[in-house]
Parts: sequence; C-alpha cells; structure tokens
Amino acid sequence: VEGCLRPKLAVADFDLDPDSTRRYLCFGKQCWDSELEDWVQTQPSMLISRCVGWDYQPFSNGEKERFDRALAHIRAEQEERGLGEPSLISDEVKEELDIVAEGMAEVRFFMDLVRDWEVCIYLLSHLARGTFGVPIAEGLFAKSSGRSGKDTTLTLMSALLGSYAVSISADSLCSIGSPDAPSPTFAGLRARRLVCVRECAEQKMQSSVFKRLVDPVSELSGRNLY
Repeated sequence: VEGCLRPKLAVADFDLDPDSTRRYLCFGKQCWDSELEDWVQTQPSMLISRCVGWDYQPFSNGEKERFDRALAHIRAEQEERGLGEPSLISDEVKEELDIVAEGMAEVRFFMDLVRDWEVCIYLLSHLARGTFGVPIAEGLFAKSSGRSGKDTTLTLMSALLGSYAVSISADSLCSIGSPDAPSPTFAGLRARRLVCVRECAEQKMQSSVFKRLVDPVSELSGRNLY
C-alpha cells in the first residue's frame, strides 16, 4: 500500500513540527508568532500538527499595566543580581504585586497556591516559557502530600494548551533504558509544550532521560506502534 501511494503524494518526505514551529502557538486558522510578536495566518507549509483548540479572546484587566511594570522591575533586579544570587523580589515590588492580585483573579489564583511571590513569579515564568516553546534546560518538580494545587495547575494548563499538552506515566518514562532507543513514549512527546508526569512517588527519573526531555539541543527519537 505504501509503495502504491508514495509516488502519488505531492510531498514524498516531510517532517511534521520541525524546530521552526517553536515560534508559533497555533489557535487553528491563526498563530501567534513569538518572534514577530504578532498574529499570522496558519499555512499548511508550516507543518504544524498541534493546536490549543480554542479561539483567542483579548485579555483586558485594569491591573495589566501595573503587572507588566512589576515584572519589568523583577527582571531588571534579577539581571543586576546575576544568576549566582537568589531570585529575591524587593518589598516595593511585592506591594505592587499585592495590589495586582486584588484586581486580577488569575494572579491571585497562583499566589493562593504557593503563598510566596518569588515562587509565584517563578512558576508563572516557567509555565509561560513552556507555553511559547522557549528552550530551557530546566524542569519543574513539585512534591506534597496532596491538595496543594499541583494537579489543578496541570489540569488548567492542559485545558489551555490543548494538544500541546500531554500526560505520561512516570513508570513508562522511568523504564526507558536509553533515550536514544525507539520509544512510543518519546514519540508521543513530539512538539509538546507541557509534559505532565504525575504521581511519581519516590521514583527518580534517570539523568539521561531528564536531560533528553529538557536539553534544547537534544532530539527526541521514537516510533508510534500499532
């Protein structure tokens, strides 16, 4: 069947979701281009297979500008402090964030989960970088006895990201002997922005598997099996 169909295909060989698609967040007929910071029409030539599955609606809130200013101050403070120092937020900026949280329920939601502005901003930054496909050699691990918002956060992000998100079993991930071996688990991670590994218990992810997941220069190899 393959031999019969291949000569009739307009494109004999193509690679879905190449690295060039990281710049796009697909909403169906249109994509947000993170490099141009503007909307572009989705084209078949982009070879995008993932989509959030909902139509974008502009976000309007009276505290948005205050929040943007606070984030700009935090970034300036972090750049001045350098990577070798703890990521602390000044009291003045925390007061601004407190005002923001009173008028922006989305920010208050995450602050209620973690009860700390440094952790809250880190969590939001980490989720935002993943949402827009920014390569980061970093993973987020959260551990608690329950009812701490871990699963709620992942469920919320999965609803926002549609097919860009996936949940996988910790058992299947940790049982991969070599990240270079063909694996349907790795094949299912192609072009994902959010990979939820839940209920890890006391298991420890192999360092080689973890590196393959978060290293921007690593390539996931795998095959889908019937």
